[in-house]
Amino acid sequence: MIDRNADVPEDKRIDFRIGVNLGDIIADGRDIYGDGVNIAARLEALAEPGGICISRVVRDQIRDKLTYPFEDMGEQTVKNIARPVRAYLLTELPRNWSHHGFLAGALCLKGDIDEARTETAEMLKLKPEVTSVARLRAILATMGVGDPRLQALREKTVYAGLRRAGFPED
Repeated sequence: MIDRNADVPEDKRIDFRIGVNLGDIIADGRDIYGDGVNIAARLEALAEPGGICISRVVRDQIRDKLTYPFEDMGEQTVKNIARPVRAYLLTELPRNWSHHGFLAGALCLKGDIDEARTETAEMLKLKPEVTSVARLRAILATMGVGDPRLQALREKTVYAGLRRAGFPED
């Protein structure tokens, strides 16, 4: 959304807020409810537009696995939750190697070849083994993102854009 919003007037932008919690939920058909869902909804309200807010439970789970920078907001009293909730705001949205690759493809399709080449170079700095479209396809498949519908979409967008920017096929 950040990249999409770059060229969109402020009054037309879509800025999501995300609240993440780990807790019990109750599924009833297509509905879910319970404290786990309610806390996530309250954390969402604490996030800034375009931001992510997580609970202490989530922070404890990702602390040693992900190095995203979070700001401790302290204990927050939120509507319809009996106890205060410890909240953390993501302070910087990370860009990993795949983000650069997908952005390069999209920029190329948009006609921004020079920017696409810059993003491709950033991707290669972070993931030098991505040497071709075929290699990118294989790496994504091993990561569990080989769903045939997504693969078909990537063929028409990301991979086509990377090829147009001069990224080799094999």
